[in-house]
Amino acid sequence: MAVATPRLLPPCPRGTRGPPRRPLLAFYVRLPHALRVFDDLPRGDVVAHSFILAVFLRAGLLRQALRSLRAMVAGEDGVSPSAHALSASAKACFVLRDHRAGACVHGAVVVRGFEDDGVVLSALVDMYGDAGVAVDARRTFEEMRAPDGICYTSLISAFVRNDWYKEAMRWFRAMVTTSGVWPGGCTFGSMMTALGNLKRAKQGREAHAQVVTRGLCGNVIVESSTLDMYAKCGIMVDARKVFDRMKVRNAVSWCALLGGYCQSGEHEEVLWLFRQMYKEDADWYSLGTVLRPCVSACLQ
Repeated sequence: MAVATPRLLPPCPRGTRGPPRRPLLAFYVRLPHALRVFDDLPRGDVVAHSFILAVFLRAGLLRQALRSLRAMVAGEDGVSPSAHALSASAKACFVLRDHRAGACVHGAVVVRGFEDDGVVLSALVDMYGDAGVAVDARRTFEEMRAPDGICYTSLISAFVRNDWYKEAMRWFRAMVTTSGVWPGGCTFGSMMTALGNLKRAKQGREAHAQVVTRGLCGNVIVESSTLDMYAKCGIMVDARKVFDRMKVRNAVSWCALLGGYCQSGEHEEVLWLFRQMYKEDADWYSLGTVLRPCVSACLQ
């Protein structure tokens, strides 16, 4: 005997909206269920459309998420995209490294009047930076009326990812001296990377002092970048001090120290450190990830 599955809500008569179903979307966070509830809506509002877009992103279906944005831009259900939907779509383009789709999202941002939304514009800066279009990242930043620390961090990170290290330093100075915005941990992490690649040891020490003063020493991103900066500048004593004080170590910190010892010719330290790394993390995949760049450094 078949057992009928009860409906959570009765069907909506034609021409009526029926009981509100939007809360069910938040309940059905899994994609198939969320889509089924969304399709049952007589008419989706901006919250429902934005939620479906977020569900696609969470499921890793980035192209479908962009199609959801396209439907909103086209005026489906009379809905216009929200700042949250535009920001999420820019992040999807960031992951896809799709500059053309990102430019379309940027156009929708301008047309919908979100040029002053720092969260949306920061997402666009990140997207342009990861797509290798640092010029567009800077142009987008310059459209902001009052950029905050997140916006500056996105720009500086975009420059560093594209090897524009001097430009990253210039905007870091502008951030602190001109705008009066104080950098956070991620900003210092990007700056340490820039200083290390430029071999600016003196400025690196000054930045490290600010990290200590601001209480950012527990940040694994900042500490790994600081270690990497000292290693690239050939100051292995200070690199080792930073490493020994770290409570949490990741592949970047191990690789930076091993690479520094390789380049300085301290091969006994390399072997000792490798043994320590194996004791702390016997995951062979992680070990391989760390060793590949270290071997490259030794061969240089």
